[in-house]
Amino acid sequence: MDNFYSSPDSFRELQLKGIGACNTVQSNRKNMPTDFRPDRLKLERLMRSDNMVAIAWHDVKRVTCLTTVHTNKQYL
Repeated sequence: MDNFYSSPDSFRELQLKGIGACNTVQSNRKNMPTDFRPDRLKLERLMRSDNMVAIAWHDVKRVTCLTTVHTNKQYL
């Protein structure tokens, strides 16, 4: 799926139907954590909400990713 269609809301809807999703997402999408906005992100950030994980990092370019397939339980 294109990152234009990726959002926390669409990933929750897919998850309710038993479909996992993992893709890059625009950091300014509705219901994205405010810590992922470009002006707040330092180098990297990892957040979890229920069964959804949001990951963001900045190397040469900022990348933000959402997933309902992977977990961050090894970090807890």
